[in-house]
Amino acid sequence: MTRSIQAEVPPWDQLPAFSFHELRERVYERLAELKLPLYGSQRMVRKSLLIVGAWYGSYLLVLLWGPGSIPAAVGTLLLLALTSLAVQLGVMHDASHHCITVARWPNILFRLTLTNMGGSSILWYQNHVVSHHSHTNIPGRDPDIDSFGLLRFHAAEPWRFWHRWQHWYALPLYSLKALFWAWVSDFMEVFTQSYGLRGRRRLLFLLELLLSKAMHFFFFLFLPYQMVGHWLPVLIGYVAFMLFFGASMTSI
Repeated sequence: MTRSIQAEVPPWDQLPAFSFHELRERVYERLAELKLPLYGSQRMVRKSLLIVGAWYGSYLLVLLWGPGSIPAAVGTLLLLALTSLAVQLGVMHDASHHCITVARWPNILFRLTLTNMGGSSILWYQNHVVSHHSHTNIPGRDPDIDSFGLLRFHAAEPWRFWHRWQHWYALPLYSLKALFWAWVSDFMEVFTQSYGLRGRRRLLFLLELLLSKAMHFFFFLFLPYQMVGHWLPVLIGYVAFMLFFGASMTSI
């Protein structure tokens, strides 16, 4: 792969003026023209409940059938990873944008499916809804393209010699995303305070952080250990699940 040319891209605050209000009004007009609802319907609520139910069903299969044999463990863990992906993309993501229902509280409850998985819904909202959608693909502003220099997603980012091989090592790095998210990145916010959470919002974040990590440990490590009786197969299954889930989540 040849070295790409460093492009001259203006800073995000020097880009041409953009009216979010005008864009939003045009979207609303188009939805009204097509007679489409701004928020989800009962069908969307039923879809969300079905996906969450499928996740709990696949989780029970892991606990009940997984310990029986290696093929059963692999099959049930793959199913759990797929339903986990469906929860994140088809339930939690929609709820974070408050679009499942008009009422706010069902969206909050569905957003807490991320807490059940071990993540912070508060940080996700700041990271994805606020930062990513406000500054999509803008270096230094969009956290989705921030890879600590390991990957280069934008022409304005500095080129490093290892980027010539990133098409080979990107997927292995992607697979680490879920583990990094569950055990590292959320805790980093406690010390860096990159989103400037203050007062009640920060207190809620700290409480949710403790609850989410406790639930993650309980569901993904403690209960499986109670069913299997040995830590080694539990840890192998956990790491394999998180690697596959991480690779799938970041590749879609």
